[in-house]
Amino acid sequence: MASRKHTIKMTFIERIMVQHANPQKLLIDICGILLGMYFLWENNLLLALVCLFGLSVLGTMVAWGKNESHLAKTSLGKFMLGQTHPVNLILRSIGASILAYGFWTHSFLIIICGIIVILIARKWKKQFTH
Repeated sequence: MASRKHTIKMTFIERIMVQHANPQKLLIDICGILLGMYFLWENNLLLALVCLFGLSVLGTMVAWGKNESHLAKTSLGKFMLGQTHPVNLILRSIGASILAYGFWTHSFLIIICGIIVILIARKWKKQFTH
């Protein structure tokens, strides 16, 4: 039986989101988030932005073109595809901004609020996706 490559047609945003299921990108993103949050806590905006965005771009470069169709079939890939609706992306971005502000101001209440907004975006994903 010959093996066939089954490709899934994805939009640009879906391709970007499904790349988060790539183990190397996921590890690089986690490192960027942890370092970024540390530098936000230390009120070092430049290093926080370099870590948050620079490492995310590096992870995307590492993952780019690495069989997104296969990643889309994994549990994490399916979850990430469920997060591609604009409402989910907007809520997650707002939550991440609140979370970052909480780290900057050292406010645990604001940090918790940011986490709650992010969790709401994840919990409600089925309402907003097809």
